[in-house]
Formats: sequence, structure tokens, C-alpha cells
Amino acid sequence: MKYFLFILLLWGNVALAQSPIITQTYTDRCTGQTFTFSVPSNGQTVVVFYNKSRVFTANDFTNGVLRAWLEETYAWWRNLSPCSTNQATATAAQQTAQQAASTATSVATNIPPPPPPPPPPPANPPPASGGTTSSSSSSSSSSSSSSSSSSSSSSSSSSQEKSGGETGGGGGETEKSGGGTEEKSGGTEESSSSEESSSSEESSSESESESSDSEESSESSSEEEKEEKKEEKKKSTTPPIVVANMAGIQGLDGKWATALSFGISKSSLLGDKSYGVNSMVWSNMKQFLVGGNYSKTKVINGEIDMISSTAVSVAKMFSTYLVSIGHGKIFPGRDGSVFGLNFASNVMSVELAPLQRDLSGSFNTVLFYTRSYSFTRLSLSPLAALASNLVTYSFTTKTMNMPHSHILLTGNNFNYTITQRFVANLGIMATSSLSNEFPTTYAITVGSRFQF
Repeated sequence: MKYFLFILLLWGNVALAQSPIITQTYTDRCTGQTFTFSVPSNGQTVVVFYNKSRVFTANDFTNGVLRAWLEETYAWWRNLSPCSTNQATATAAQQTAQQAASTATSVATNIPPPPPPPPPPPANPPPASGGTTSSSSSSSSSSSSSSSSSSSSSSSSSSQEKSGGETGGGGGETEKSGGGTEEKSGGTEESSSSEESSSSEESSSESESESSDSEESSESSSEEEKEEKKEEKKKSTTPPIVVANMAGIQGLDGKWATALSFGISKSSLLGDKSYGVNSMVWSNMKQFLVGGNYSKTKVINGEIDMISSTAVSVAKMFSTYLVSIGHGKIFPGRDGSVFGLNFASNVMSVELAPLQRDLSGSFNTVLFYTRSYSFTRLSLSPLAALASNLVTYSFTTKTMNMPHSHILLTGNNFNYTITQRFVANLGIMATSSLSNEFPTTYAITVGSRFQF
């Protein structure tokens, strides 16, 4: 009996091994990943696809049941994929909230304190009692000067009378010497002409040397002006601030990914204008983000009244492309709190199938609130933001939709000052959908900020 069962089992395994294998492949249109599923022609298998599983037979592979289930599962996962609209909206909301909070914090630290009030003017001294004596002495000096002037006038009149007689007697002598002077004038004319020609040559050479000197001085002055302008530009801005972070980001599908971010920013010497660029690269080298921002601060009496910020970013998430343009207003409070409102327009291109894309646009708003608490070396800034997708429009199907979907972002940022110019930071953020479109995801950021 034992030998019979062993032979029967061996025969079944041999028959199963000799049976043909049916294979089914499916390519993810977002990531480009290819999935391969196989089943014996007379058996069954378990297919696991995007956190869902099901048992399929060989007939399910051939009659299209497996294919329909894969498409249904992918349609569910598509809303959670890195190429989905929800993922792009969540990423844009995170970038907007973090950028606005960092802009408000950096601008607040760069504003110089108000100048101290000027000292009061000194009081006028009381009039001195010696003023009458000085006036009397001045009057006496003026009378003595008038008497001396009268005596000098009388002496000058007498000297004029004497000189008149002498000139009259000397008139004949000048007449007698007239002929001699006329004879000598010829020689003096020739010598004067030669002197004039030599002096003209010297003056021309001097003018040429002066012109060459003027040209050299103009060139040197222009170079000096250029150098001065460069120095003025350097002096008109503060040293750049470099930020480098490493982030662990959880996607809507529950998978974690590592990303590196790098940014540099500068502000004016008064701190009323700042601009910067930032970038982010994921470890899979299939997701990228590049952005730039500019902010202008309105300061009244040394206090920040309002901050206007404009940001532009371009992102590539596998086969999805996203362009975002936003403008926001930030209002700092007196107690260190910051409230802001940001308006953003997004244009997204999503790949539906090979050589087929859906181009759509959306209008979003982000409300955020943060407050900074500073200690000796440690400072923490809790953040709460609400991102709302108000209107979406598909340029492919010419349809408009008002989803009114809302995303809540909460987190905290810790900064630890190691030196005056080097600061380490740790950030934690949670992203949740208030309309239950996707599960809650988390992001952890570790990095530093350095100022030259």
C-alpha cells in the first residue's frame, strides 16, 4: 500500500511538471515596472498585485479574468501611485507650506533691529555778563582804527605831491633814450619769434602727453568704476545661506523613499528682499524637483508688516510632469507667530497609455500657521497648514471639476544652533486627506543650514 501511494504521488508530480505553463505580463504605466505571473495549465496560483491578492486558475489566465482584475486593481492604485494627481497635489502642498514657513523665518531673522532714537539737542546757554565790556572794547578799537586811517590818508597825499615833481623832471630823460630803444627792438623781435616757435612746440608735445595721460586715466578710472560696482553689489547683499537635507518620504502607496534636497538663498543688506533656489532628488533617480523663490518684505518703523513671496517649481515624478506657480502673503505677529495664505496654479501632464497623455490644470490654496519658540540653543516651530484643491480642468477632455478636496499638514521643525553660522535641524510632517482619498503619510527631514 505504501509503495502504491508513493508511485501515485510521483506520477502526479511528473504529470504536473510536464504540463505547460501559462504566463501573463502586466506593465505599470507609471513606474514602467513589468510584472510577470505564471500558472500551470491544469493548476492554480496566487497573484499578489499592489497590496491585493487573489487565487486564479489557468482558465482565468486565458479567458481574461486575470487581466480584468489587474486593471481594476491598477485603477484603485492609480490614485495612490507616485504619478497620481493626489501625490502631485500632496507634494506641491508640502513644498509650498515648508517654503513659506522657511521664508518667513529667514526674513524675520534677517531684518535688522530698529535704530536707537537720536539724542535730544543740547539746551541753549544763558547770555554771558561780559557782553557789554566786549562791545565797548570793540567800539574803542573801531575809533582808533578810524584815526589811523585818517593819518595814513594825509601821508599818502603828501607823497603824491613829491612824486609828481619827480616824474615831471624825468620826462626829458625818457625822450632822449627813445632812439636807442628803437634800434635794439629789431634784434629782440627775432629772438622773441624763435622763442615763440619753441614754446609752441613744447606746448604741443605737452598737450599730446596730456591727452595720452588722460586716455590712460580714463581707462583706469573705468576699470576702477567696474570694480567699485562689483564691490557695491557684494556689499548690498548678505552672505548666502546654504541648506542641505536628507528626507525619508512615505508615498501614498505606503512605500518609503529617500530624497536629498539642496538650497541656497541670499537677502539684501537691509533684509527687505530675498531670493533663492532649491532642488530635490529622490534615491530612485526617477523623481526630481527644482524651484526658485523671491520675497519682498514691507517694514514699518523697524517691524515687519507683510511679506510677499512668489515661487516657481518644476517636478518630474516618474512619467508625470508638474509645473507650479504660486504667490503668497505672509503676516508675522508680534508674539513670533506667522500666518500666511498662498495661491497656486498647477499644470500637470499624466501618462494614460503609451503615446497618450492627459493635460490638466488646477487652482489650489494653502493656509498655514506657525510659531517659533526659542531657547538657549534650541528652537522649535510647530506648523499647521490646510491645502485645498478648488478647481481642476482637463485640457484633453475639455471638462471642469470642483473636487473641493482638502489636505491637512501638521508637523514640527527643530533647530539646534551649533555655532553662530551652523545650525542643525530635524523636521517631522504628517499629510492627511480630510476627504479620505488616501491614507496618512509621513516625512522625516534631517539636515543643516550654514551661512558663509
